[in-house]
Amino acid sequence: MIKKLTNEQIREIAAAHGFEYGVVKAIYQVESRGSGFLANGQPKILFERHIFRRELQKLGYITLSNEMSKIDPLLCHPRPTQRGGYGSESVQHQRLQNAQKLLLRARPDADENLKAQVRECALKACSWGLGQIMGFNHKLAGFDNLQDFINAMYDSEKAQLQAMINFLKSAGLTGAMKRKDWHAIARAYNGVAYAKFDYHNKLARAYERA
Repeated sequence: MIKKLTNEQIREIAAAHGFEYGVVKAIYQVESRGSGFLANGQPKILFERHIFRRELQKLGYITLSNEMSKIDPLLCHPRPTQRGGYGSESVQHQRLQNAQKLLLRARPDADENLKAQVRECALKACSWGLGQIMGFNHKLAGFDNLQDFINAMYDSEKAQLQAMINFLKSAGLTGAMKRKDWHAIARAYNGVAYAKFDYHNKLARAYERA
């Protein structure tokens, strides 16, 4: 399958969900990062250290998460990474791998079950692909399990856009997308400060160009 998204695929996805082509294309153009993949073929991700810690603690690994935070606070920390602290897009997969390796630095005798749980927490702590959907939101993106979501993110930009539209529908934006309520869409995707960055007008302009 060709990884790069085509206009024909955008039309196909829009029609399958009952949305205008222009609405879906506008959301794709404004809310994506231009491409869902790095030059080496890996999907674009952003690793979030505070989400990694949170997911570990949700499983009851409070002490372990604290140990990991002491070993490398850049990869496991109660607070989000500050602006400029993430590094480039190209290093995010290495950050993901390094976060998983924290387990063996903290617990050299960790069994396979614990390794698998930490791996899942790390994958959930990344935002993925065109829509930068967090791994912990895989069910909202239309996937019963995390690994199926990850596989789709590696598959193609079409699969990434499909997940993005599923996520928007799960967030209750079907009506807003049909009404072309750019304020509601921008708020849902970018938070309450969306107007400060003119996202609603960017969506409207992208729709007019579609």
